[in-house]
Amino acid sequence: MNVQYEDKKLHNDGIFDGFMGYKEWFHYQGTFFVDGKPLNFVLGFVRSYSCWGVLGWISFDGKQFSLAGNIKDKDSYGVYKLRKFDVGFTSRENGYTFQYKTEPEPGSVYTGTVEGEFPEYKMNIKTPDLHIEIEMRINSPEISVYQEEIFEWMPFGKRISCWFHSGDITASMKGTVQGRKVTSGGENRGWYERQWSKVPVLWPSEWLFFMIHLDNGAVFDLYVVRSLGIRVQSLDECWLYENGTFHEFTDYDAHFSPNLKKAIKEKEYSEIVGNRITCSGSKSENSFNVDAVITDFRQYRFCSFYAAIKWNNFVFETEGEATIGGKTIDMKGRGIAEWAPIKYWWL
Repeated sequence: MNVQYEDKKLHNDGIFDGFMGYKEWFHYQGTFFVDGKPLNFVLGFVRSYSCWGVLGWISFDGKQFSLAGNIKDKDSYGVYKLRKFDVGFTSRENGYTFQYKTEPEPGSVYTGTVEGEFPEYKMNIKTPDLHIEIEMRINSPEISVYQEEIFEWMPFGKRISCWFHSGDITASMKGTVQGRKVTSGGENRGWYERQWSKVPVLWPSEWLFFMIHLDNGAVFDLYVVRSLGIRVQSLDECWLYENGTFHEFTDYDAHFSPNLKKAIKEKEYSEIVGNRITCSGSKSENSFNVDAVITDFRQYRFCSFYAAIKWNNFVFETEGEATIGGKTIDMKGRGIAEWAPIKYWWL
């Protein structure tokens, strides 16, 4: 697949687009260090026939800041309803622009734009609490981009799902948070993902993204998809990217503790933070084990007469080890995960 072409194409080409839950998906996740403290930035655009909106938030200095004015759950910290509003996707000859604007309360305006021209992007976010500008670049895109075309054997050249992402990203940030000037140093890293799909999924389904930037400069990614409780192997992936090489694992999984799932169900933020997600896997002589301690959490919920989706987002710090070609790699780092169980009532 042509990544540069997919990056700007909007795929508005048929009624069957978006049944997997995403028609178009822009997802950027970054960790910036401001005065030695981590500022975690998450921005995602969801667009499908079931719902559309913006999943965006900043976690900094013990506080969460919304990027799109989604509706808070009054009884549960860190839990929000996804506001259903238009997200403008504009294709250009050399890239695209994403744009949104919402006013959940009079005088409370949230706006954002993302301008992209592979492999460089700019973001500008304004809310009542902050004004943040971010510039990001995918490093060495010819080797650092992981991509896949699902069911590429389809007849007549019709593709039904494509995605690509890279964790080898550097970024800079400047702006204000509650009037406090924030300027990032040189330690910033990020994830970038683009996905579109026309894959119909069975009910119920779920996916888990699990991503780590290791302190040693390597990048780890794990993605598990289940439908009716069964792994969808054609969509799964797991790899460690180090020094320009992807080391893939073929046998892997991630596990939540029973009390973590219980805390998420009951929307108990204080019980979620400090809890753990563990991952392990192998391929021949290579293997890995990761223990992730959750440091922050945010959930977006969407429920209607035809669908119910929960996007559970975790920020965490990791420990562990991997063995690649007989060499031991320290899995200490920082990362983020998304666990999204979904139900479509019409299937």
